[in-house]
Amino acid sequence: ETDLLRADFDLAGAVLARAELLQHRVAPDWTAAGLLALVTGKKQDRDANVVLLEVSPTRVYVAQSGLIGGAELPSHRTPFVKLDGPTRLEPGQDKLEVRFVAESGGVRMTKTYTFRRGQYAIDVRHDIENIGQAEVQPSVYLQLMRDGNKPEGESGMYYTFTGPAVYSEAAKFQKLDFADIDKRKQSHVTSADNGWISMIQHYFVSAWVPPAGKARENYSRAVDKNLYAVGTISPLGAIAPGASASFQSTLYVGPQEQRALETIAPGLELVVDYGWLTVIAKPLFWLLQFLHGLVGNWGWAIVLLTVLIKAAFYPLSAASYKSMAKMKEVTPRLMKLREQYGDDKQKLNVAMMELYKTEKINPLGGCLPILVQIPVFIALYWVLLGTVEMRGAPW
Repeated sequence: ETDLLRADFDLAGAVLARAELLQHRVAPDWTAAGLLALVTGKKQDRDANVVLLEVSPTRVYVAQSGLIGGAELPSHRTPFVKLDGPTRLEPGQDKLEVRFVAESGGVRMTKTYTFRRGQYAIDVRHDIENIGQAEVQPSVYLQLMRDGNKPEGESGMYYTFTGPAVYSEAAKFQKLDFADIDKRKQSHVTSADNGWISMIQHYFVSAWVPPAGKARENYSRAVDKNLYAVGTISPLGAIAPGASASFQSTLYVGPQEQRALETIAPGLELVVDYGWLTVIAKPLFWLLQFLHGLVGNWGWAIVLLTVLIKAAFYPLSAASYKSMAKMKEVTPRLMKLREQYGDDKQKLNVAMMELYKTEKINPLGGCLPILVQIPVFIALYWVLLGTVEMRGAPW
């Protein structure tokens, strides 16, 4: 346990099987079942913490790792033993190391999870020793496995993406739908020496980040019915008898806080998915954060941001209002032209264009300025919907 996380490990594989976020409370359940419970008088437990990773009869979501390559090497199914050491980050301490060890196939592997105060990022080191008589050539795999269900309490009033995502410098951010994985139609980069793999849901994310510059193979697959995995495999090369190797990686389990994600790996902040409006939404989010830093309240920051956007668009809005006012003035004359030319549409169009030219009116002048503003306000909507920093904030 740290100041931010309470983590449970399964000794079968020394996998992170449960992660409770101590600073984030469960949101009210606005699903049909939640509303029905509310109507019938059942109280919702709003003091419970968000549990991101979990293995239960209704949920499967875990972070796994291990070795592959030849013999029965330590994997996420191998029994591990926890080494002696503390399991709680005490006041005054900045980091907590939890270590597990297993031996299989002539290899001893030690997994060390390093938790740090104030961070959701966990350093994970795999130390591999060849204790056998023959050379081994293992590869380390890092994997996230999850069921395909929507997170509990997810609102039916809007859509947010739930599923795997892969990032590389070449292909950038690639989301994978569970349905495409079922049909084996998913498309993502498979070979790279950079990037990361992740599981995304509204407000929260888990991600494995291997070391940059290390060759790896990315994969995604259906493990079972309604159970999916995304992962990456990195070869360690040949390890002679008596020799050893290490593999350092980062496991992030927590909220989609963009400033924190940017410091962990390039592109990791893209899990806050604004879609095709990212180029507009990211500056809006930056400005919103800046305003929040000034006023200390997300509600007033939103008000100020809206005022600034409207002020920036004032020239367009004013031009639109003027154009609509002119159109209103000439409407009686347009009606007379329609009566005059009747069904002769060609002459009517010519007369109307002459009238617009004489009065210096652009018939599209009223709607074009509005159309220009629409993407900006849609982007603002996605910023407000996807920003975990505002989740549960007052006003």
